[in-house]
Amino acid sequence: QNPMFDIMSGPEVYNPNVELDTVNYPGALPGTKSVKLSKELKEAIQQAEFAVEVISDLKTREQEDENGTVLSTKYYYGEKELSREQVDKLETVAAEAIEIGLIKDPIKLVDESSRLQMLVDELRDQPNERFREIAENYKEILLSDNFIDLIKARLRKMADRDL
Repeated sequence: QNPMFDIMSGPEVYNPNVELDTVNYPGALPGTKSVKLSKELKEAIQQAEFAVEVISDLKTREQEDENGTVLSTKYYYGEKELSREQVDKLETVAAEAIEIGLIKDPIKLVDESSRLQMLVDELRDQPNERFREIAENYKEILLSDNFIDLIKARLRKMADRDL
């Protein structure tokens, strides 16, 4: 007879498909907060982050004729030229990773970062009595899932600037 399954016991030791050091589970040893991702998932995240980095640093150069009609477009990442097919693949990887939640949407992050900057600028120039009124107009940024990360990034920039 099989013993009763205990959810807090962790992964099955005898299962060769489960590596104990790559799976976090309820009842894990204290102090093991860090999440270790499977090799495939870690690689997928790295590829998605790389695709977003390349796309954000991508430079385009258009060749035009005398009438201003675009003849061709070339894409450059640093000094390396990329084909349109490569750019399409990078955009697909980034879009799919964002859609399934593998990485955060960089456009949304930039938008929220600029909204936070607007909030800080507005609060800096107003008397303390108006803080609540101003904060009401920026509720979406204050309640955003990215708010803590945005604040941490601002604090790091301030520390780097002051050092």
